[in-house]
Parts: sequence; structure tokens; C-alpha cells
Amino acid sequence: MEKEHCERCGRKLRSEKSRELGFGPVCYAKEQAEKTLVQDEPENGLREEVNQS
Repeated sequence: MEKEHCERCGRKLRSEKSRELGFGPVCYAKEQAEKTLVQDEPENGLREEVNQS
């Protein structure tokens, strides 16, 4: 089902591709960047602390 408004910011989607994705081009890029960051995080969501002794 095609969306009429962006799932992230709520703006009206203008292109067919954006309606298929459910995001405008800027919000889609942000969503992809966030997914990449989440995949790079350790499973527990915390970064390991580095001992600087």
C-alpha cells in the first residue's frame, strides 16, 4: 500500500518512489544512516569502555 505522507516527518510525498518507500528522499537517507549505526552497535547497545591506564 502506498503512503501519501512521510512516515518520519509527515510531509506529503510527491514521487511514486517515495510513496512506495513511505519516506521522502531526505528522510529515507536518514533512516538508512540510522539503521547502519544500529547495526554497528554491540548487541547490548553500549559501547565498550577503553581503559586508559
